[in-house]
Amino acid sequence: MVKYNSTLVDRCARAWRNLSSSARSMRRSFGASELRAIKAAIREAERGHTGEIHFAIEPRLNPISVLTGLSTRDRAIEAFSQLRVWDTADNNGVLIYLLWSERSIEIIADRGFNQTVSTEQWEQVCKNIEHCLRQGPLHLAVVTGITEVGKIVAPLFAGADQSGDELSNQPTFL
Repeated sequence: MVKYNSTLVDRCARAWRNLSSSARSMRRSFGASELRAIKAAIREAERGHTGEIHFAIEPRLNPISVLTGLSTRDRAIEAFSQLRVWDTADNNGVLIYLLWSERSIEIIADRGFNQTVSTEQWEQVCKNIEHCLRQGPLHLAVVTGITEVGKIVAPLFAGADQSGDELSNQPTFL
């Protein structure tokens, strides 16, 4: 019987998925009209409150990063910082991060949500988006997730946003 280190095998398989994924296929799935729909969904989800939602998509991770154990969540936290989603007046920024190669979603919320939104609530939104990603048009899965995040954020930061958008509604390709 051959024994193997399943962790190493899993990391190698994950590295291969990331290595074989292309930015070109990601951009085909998220063309101009899909990006406009996502931008419009963010604008709508932010209506009536001061919360800020941002969507970022990354084609793949560096395979070396995968082999050394960088998780999708860790990368999403890096992107949260890199994109300055934390830099809002009320600490109410939310990043929806999609790792294209793995069709994996992470939601990173600023500290303004710590006492009011549970990890389970964010995880449920991620599961819903991932389910929708398997079902149909990919951008509609993202729009669904944005809408769900907006419903969580709205009652917590209700009120007209007098300052306008603190974060761009334009999706970001990393």
